[in-house]
Amino acid sequence: MKILILNPNQINRYNWGHQLFKNAFARHHDVVYYGEGFPKYNENMSVPRLLSKMKKKWKKDFDLIVTYESKWMRVFKGLADVDIPKAHIVIDYHKPRKGFKGFSTCPTVDGLLKKNKPDIIFARSIRYVEDLKRNLDFEKIFFLPFSVETDLYRNMNLNRNIDAMATFTTRPFVYPLRKKIQTMLNKMPITTFTKRVANNGYINILNRSKIFANSGEVGYVGLTMKFTEVLACGTLLITEEPNDMQAAGFKNGEHFVVFKGLDDLKRKINYYLKHEKERKKIALEGMKFVHSHHNNDIRVEQFINKVKKEIL
Repeated sequence: MKILILNPNQINRYNWGHQLFKNAFARHHDVVYYGEGFPKYNENMSVPRLLSKMKKKWKKDFDLIVTYESKWMRVFKGLADVDIPKAHIVIDYHKPRKGFKGFSTCPTVDGLLKKNKPDIIFARSIRYVEDLKRNLDFEKIFFLPFSVETDLYRNMNLNRNIDAMATFTTRPFVYPLRKKIQTMLNKMPITTFTKRVANNGYINILNRSKIFANSGEVGYVGLTMKFTEVLACGTLLITEEPNDMQAAGFKNGEHFVVFKGLDDLKRKINYYLKHEKERKKIALEGMKFVHSHHNNDIRVEQFINKVKKEIL
């Protein structure tokens, strides 16, 4: 399949996992990446004009256009005028709340989707799927959980000399527990890591940590990238219970451990630091499950199969 992916090159961003997923398409299909950071990108060129130039070069239309992360749809003009099948992947879709002024609020994303008219939409949480269907009155919207590049995120067999880590975005109006978790960890008589770290440095810290403590956003704990990244490295994840857990095949006590409240989190961190055999067993099962069910190649295959079934 010949695919055009319209999105900036995000390999050097804080969370490069988005680009690693998009890169995986090229291992299975004939893919052209176009956007800021890629060769020959022209911010003033409309999508219809771009496609016309490309067709002259290759004598063939694309089978599919993929757009990723809604705010970037604004950059690519004329998408609605293109008659090639279009798939869009929604990353964030937040209900408006006081203090939050991002491009990922529901009304803004709704407007962009209505304007650009994708034929099929994927979203990273079931709540997003349900909200999008209701707000857009559109049925071809499907759950596509995050996946991970398992050639990079893996157990490197390093010395795990950090007892517990918690590194993530901490905006309190979105993630009310995260800063509290970091404060709690740093007051415990254990070795901790709570600084911002990215990409290869993040993988290294994951591989040196025994436990990762995680929490979700206000009113909903989705399966963020943290789940696949942490588990893929063989680190025990202790987390608030994710709403999409069963739909993605994850099991509490088998792949990770669920906590309820800070006191319970503290108790479970101490328990699993003391009970090494139990900790390692759950971490190993979580790692094996992610590597076999939630790696990027599997997710690309699931994406393409759904696209073929629904719109091609």
